[in-house]
Amino acid sequence: MAEGQVAELIRFADDENSVTVRVLNRTTDGVPEGCLETEIVASSEFANGHLKEVYLLEDDLEQWAEVLDRLASGRSAVWMDDGRVGVLGPVRNVS
Repeated sequence: MAEGQVAELIRFADDENSVTVRVLNRTTDGVPEGCLETEIVASSEFANGHLKEVYLLEDDLEQWAEVLDRLASGRSAVWMDDGRVGVLGPVRNVS
């Protein structure tokens, strides 16, 4: 990833709302080597915000690729369920 280049990792959106996870930099001062500086941006008609100082490891991206492959083949998948961050996975209907 070139310096200053931004890559969208995930984008959930409709006509009015969106949540995007963007990878900003390969490394940052004060961050362990191999971490990717990331931000989460939420936008809607009534509010906008972002969460900065979010970091991913290169292994996280490799696991994301595996999740996309599983989803493409019709199987279920969970990403980042190792306990160090929130989990992105299927939504369960709780009644």
